Amino acid sequence: MDWIRLHIGELFLLWSAHGRDELPAVLEIPHAGRTPEFRAELVATASRTLAERGLGTVEAPAPGLVGLLHTLANSELTLDLRLDGDPAYRAVGCVSDRGAVAIGVSGTDVELSALREPLVAATLLQALPPCEQGRGLSVNLRVDDYTAACEAGESGGQPAFSDVLRDAGLREPEVIVMVRIATQRIGSGRLGATRKSWEGRWVRGEGTLTWVDTPDGRYGLRRDRGWLTITPLDAGRLKTMAYELFTGARQVG
Repeated sequence: MDWIRLHIGELFLLWSAHGRDELPAVLEIPHAGRTPEFRAELVATASRTLAERGLGTVEAPAPGLVGLLHTLANSELTLDLRLDGDPAYRAVGCVSDRGAVAIGVSGTDVELSALREPLVAATLLQALPPCEQGRGLSVNLRVDDYTAACEAGESGGQPAFSDVLRDAGLREPEVIVMVRIATQRIGSGRLGATRKSWEGRWVRGEGTLTWVDTPDGRYGLRRDRGWLTITPLDAGRLKTMAYELFTGARQVG
């Protein structure tokens, strides 16, 4: 894919001139140019830097950039990604009747590219650092039980956390996995999906997908209808779960 790279301020000014509504909130794009005079100065500077890179100007962007902005502005289905880190990485894959676009933000750097809808989930996941599949078993428990265990752990530490999980019916190998993801986290990220309803409202998908990286590998945490499922993840399984989350959002009202 061919990526177009922008400064975060350039994206805001371009969107102000050619977008619609707000940019996806997950991208956390700050506003710039509080006064008309300062905004005009920023537009002039951004237009110059865009033109130097063959991307047109703020008011008249290059055709390829216009197409990406229009797809983003008219999106009806999105998959959003957050990767924890310093700096954090945020990205959104957007689908409209014009096609699909991926946009990612890290610090002040922005990258955009057109792509086919079936590749949205796989493209966003390319930003993840490599990590082995987690060791141990899959775990299923009620979200309320997990919340209670976390609350107990806040005051009583790991023993209290483990005791609540055992009381909820988890076996010892399952408790070991839960302790591992709670205490040995070295990285994490999450995915969510939304679609635009026939009324024009953005509706969040019912499930979310989170993963935690540990020295013993990567684990996925899927919350859905009051249950939490923890699954040792390899790259293929994560891609499948992300695709299912994305396509499942189409069924939301």
